[in-house]
Amino acid sequence: MIYAYEHIPHTIEGFHENIAYFFDSLVAKDLAKYDEKQLLKKSFIPIINRSKKLVNALKEITKQYHLLGKKDKKTIKDALKNNVDIKKLCDNTGGYSPVKYVKISDETFKALLKGFLTELWEGYYFVNSIRDEFGTVQEHFTEFKKKQSGKVCPFCGLYPLKPADGDSRNAYDHYIPKAFYPFISVNFQNLFPICHECNSDEKKQIDTLFRGTSRRKVFFPYDTKYNANRLSVSISPKEKYSKKTLKTLLDEIDWEVAIKLAGKSDPRLRSWDEIFNIKNRYKNNLLEYQKTWFEDFILKRYREDMADKLTFKRFKEKLMSDAKGQIKDNPLSILRFVYFNFIFSVSDIEGKLNTL
Repeated sequence: MIYAYEHIPHTIEGFHENIAYFFDSLVAKDLAKYDEKQLLKKSFIPIINRSKKLVNALKEITKQYHLLGKKDKKTIKDALKNNVDIKKLCDNTGGYSPVKYVKISDETFKALLKGFLTELWEGYYFVNSIRDEFGTVQEHFTEFKKKQSGKVCPFCGLYPLKPADGDSRNAYDHYIPKAFYPFISVNFQNLFPICHECNSDEKKQIDTLFRGTSRRKVFFPYDTKYNANRLSVSISPKEKYSKKTLKTLLDEIDWEVAIKLAGKSDPRLRSWDEIFNIKNRYKNNLLEYQKTWFEDFILKRYREDMADKLTFKRFKEKLMSDAKGQIKDNPLSILRFVYFNFIFSVSDIEGKLNTL
């Protein structure tokens, strides 16, 4: 993860809180018949009563939940407890086992619950009163973007995020997929902007919490303790190489992208790569841009700086510092930095640049 998002409090989160309140009350009271005064917050009643569709759905969920067997009721109770804390799910914290829809044996209730919770996101604006009370996703995006430290997608660093005050927004990713897990569809701890390539081309419907049948640890995108400066990405040659073809050196040798955190391996790095295809995408882009970067950012600027009597050491420091400083703001800057690091590791690079 290139950097962590900063979570912002927003009125839109109140919608999730009210829906969660309904389900908590449903499980606690187990009513045979829907009673809004017992199941909903007082302030939410007039808002939701503006939509017959929503009210009818709550009535049917109340009825069908009461008819469930003890095992399914326990599954719903566990899902309400375990699926709500997104950070603990990402950290794979013991005692918080995620609960999937497939664990619900009653097919009628499973379909009813999944359809309702999915539509809460896909059809968020059931009535104007919901929009007026909790705001729009576009409004959330505008405020959210203004608070962030970066302008590129934090999951790849390859593509820009849309401007805060633009007419459109990036898609919001359900980091833990709503298709697999109940009660996370409008939880904004699980929702944030992501570039199209990461969301639609790579992640798709991957279950972030599992590798096959094994639980995995993943980065929590709102992790306040995540230190992006500890992330290192590098080109790792797997064979000796000739230094005569500097412009296309990466075409000539076998190499791989190495990623570490604080100088060590980390299970979250493996998950990051598996979910977003990071190493392969990085390698393809490095191969695509190496000649351009060498000619425009290294050779051309080297000649200009040498003409201005700059030392090679200072030229290198400027180039590396500029690339590093742009990693969170400019697309592909993370790979330019990685590429520069590799080229400057070539022995006698200054002498070789003088011969070109």
